[in-house]
Amino acid sequence: SGWVAFRLYEITPEVDENQGTLAEQRDAFFRIGTSIQNHFAQFDQTLKAVAEGKTAKAVEHFQSQSNAWHQWLQGEIKLAKKPDPSTAEPNQSKSSQETKDTNQPPFVQAELISLLSDVEAASANYFGETRYLLINAGQPFLIRKRLTERENKVRYWGSNVLAFAEQANRRGETLEQQLSARENRSQELRERKELRDRIQRLRLT
Repeated sequence: SGWVAFRLYEITPEVDENQGTLAEQRDAFFRIGTSIQNHFAQFDQTLKAVAEGKTAKAVEHFQSQSNAWHQWLQGEIKLAKKPDPSTAEPNQSKSSQETKDTNQPPFVQAELISLLSDVEAASANYFGETRYLLINAGQPFLIRKRLTERENKVRYWGSNVLAFAEQANRRGETLEQQLSARENRSQELRERKELRDRIQRLRLT
């Protein structure tokens, strides 16, 4: 029985301490994916209003929406890059501290920042094209061909940004699966620890 207790102790690894961080990562990707979709649904409605000739109010509304978008996006970028001082240790080497001194594990944090950078670039192109449409809304038929070309570009860049939203949601789903697997593993470890403790108590009686 002593050998059994030793073997249980030996093969029982520590419970994952990063589970809370993994949940934060999952939430960040889901939040970003959902927010992008919500913002662009609003943009689409406003641009439809412009196409229907409701120009003045729609242009003003779109400007307000785009400002809100930029504030949200910059906030997410800042949050993704934000260091977490609580993870730093006083006597760590610089490279080791840089690895820990973040809210996210390095690989996932880099992935999140890269995604937001792609969203920023694609949305900048989207807003560049929409500005042209808004400025020239209601212009004579002679520039209609140019407007059609710009509309196609707006749709193209908009679909690019929405593709990044889907990517964010898929990544969130992957992290959710990892969380579930880790939770199952944690439960298994707790049960094994309880068994080990019972065996050790029996040895003492």
